[in-house]
Amino acid sequence: MSASTYPRWASQDLDILVAERHRGYSYLQSLFPERTRSAIMTAYKGAAAQRETGPHKLWTSDDECLLARIWVGTPMPQILAAFPIRGYSQIKYKAHRMGLKRPCYTRNGDMSILLADNPVAWYWIGFLMADGSLNAKGLLRAWASVKDRQHIEQLATFLGTGLLSDSKRKAVGIGIRDKTIGPQIAAKYDIAHNKTTCPPALNYWGSAEHFIPFFIGFIDGDGTITKRFNTITIVVHGSWRQNLEQMGKWSRQFLGVTSSTCSTTKKGYALLRVRFNSSVLDYIRANNLPVIWRKCNRVLPQYDQNRVNLCDKMGMQEARQQALRPWAQ
Repeated sequence: MSASTYPRWASQDLDILVAERHRGYSYLQSLFPERTRSAIMTAYKGAAAQRETGPHKLWTSDDECLLARIWVGTPMPQILAAFPIRGYSQIKYKAHRMGLKRPCYTRNGDMSILLADNPVAWYWIGFLMADGSLNAKGLLRAWASVKDRQHIEQLATFLGTGLLSDSKRKAVGIGIRDKTIGPQIAAKYDIAHNKTTCPPALNYWGSAEHFIPFFIGFIDGDGTITKRFNTITIVVHGSWRQNLEQMGKWSRQFLGVTSSTCSTTKKGYALLRVRFNSSVLDYIRANNLPVIWRKCNRVLPQYDQNRVNLCDKMGMQEARQQALRPWAQ
């Protein structure tokens, strides 16, 4: 192309690029339709560096000294505030190039409580085995639909951590990491980081004391309860077929269920159906397990819907729970 087709950038045009960059490159292309996106990006980087503004401003020796001084021991929000024109990834990359390292802090919370030998801890292990993940670096995560927000809040309270939310996915969850405790949990319960296709051995759960709370938690994670036939249905990856068969045997042995069947669906998923038993409700009540109420209520005595609606309107969550749990009174 000739120089007349793509003239040099005027100084005022470069000023506009620097001033309006926060609106995005699509907006800048609408201001300069004769320029390509690549040309706009190149011109902006050069203009920002020359004016010593924007995220492409060259790092000075003072900037590097400041970063080295505050990188270790300073909360990340304060570090970001110290470099207002730069983003998190740029600051982190610069620190990496300088050889700076921050210690790996445990997210606010305590994962060691999952190693405790009690029904509530075993319940949560069952739930996390179905709906959570634990990677090799000790990061524990669990997400659920916003309709189960109250349940995830109970998990967050149990672990002493905060609640995460994803408005785009309409989901809530928790995330907590401990490089020491995480591997201990994985070793104790045989949890692999790719547990979906590499199911755990169930040796630990071979007694009624361990299996019942674990199974109830697993139902809350991956199971559904049908009111018409009082049937629990669990559908998981096909590699779990042998584990589901074992769960079916133990449910007959430890819970006294009258029937349990395990099969493989047409799409290759493993499926377990177990007839719901009142002994499950008795165990939940005796040990005060934090189950998902909307599932249990399908086989519980009918509750007063008007009372539930009033509690929702008044924001009375504790009273709402009691209204949904007539069997717990």
